[in-house]
Amino acid sequence: MSKKEIALETFSMLVLITAIVILFLSGPVSAFGGRLIIIGDSISSTDTSWPTYIPGAQVMAQPGRLIRDYQPPRDIHSTTGERIVYFLGGNDIGNQSVHGGNPKIARQLLLDHLHFLTGRGFKVLVVIPPLFDIHNLDQSNRKHRQMFKSLRGTIKGVEFIDINPVWDTSQTSDGIHPLPSLSKAIAHRIRARLASL
Repeated sequence: MSKKEIALETFSMLVLITAIVILFLSGPVSAFGGRLIIIGDSISSTDTSWPTYIPGAQVMAQPGRLIRDYQPPRDIHSTTGERIVYFLGGNDIGNQSVHGGNPKIARQLLLDHLHFLTGRGFKVLVVIPPLFDIHNLDQSNRKHRQMFKSLRGTIKGVEFIDINPVWDTSQTSDGIHPLPSLSKAIAHRIRARLASL
């Protein structure tokens, strides 16, 4: 091989290695192309929850996570309009120790998160928590759902989806946490909305 051919082959290998490193560092590639990050609580955190049915999603979910507790990682950013599914709020509904269950405070914290994420270049799909069929959560649940709905169309790069049309309490383990059949229905509804984002 000539020196020119060796140099060309070396350059080609460096380009290939660089591309592999970039793909590795950018996180998993979802079925929608690019990275898809799911931010959630216990409804999104188990191996049978709805993110399981969205291949390639990067799940950042933690049982018990509240809107108040969550802080988006400061180093998170997107240069290609990648997507985030934000599914927090269920734990805020019933937790009276959290800002007295006050949806106005949860609203401001949610807005802070959404402005931060869109400011980092992400397209965000916010999942409106369903109506949980648990008597002591009813009034708080309705107020929080209304708070989420009131934000529709207020932030560029943020869309909302209501999963209540597919929610079926008989397909939950405790009135809140979906069984696999309901998780599949939630995932199907979210996938369909992501496709148009």
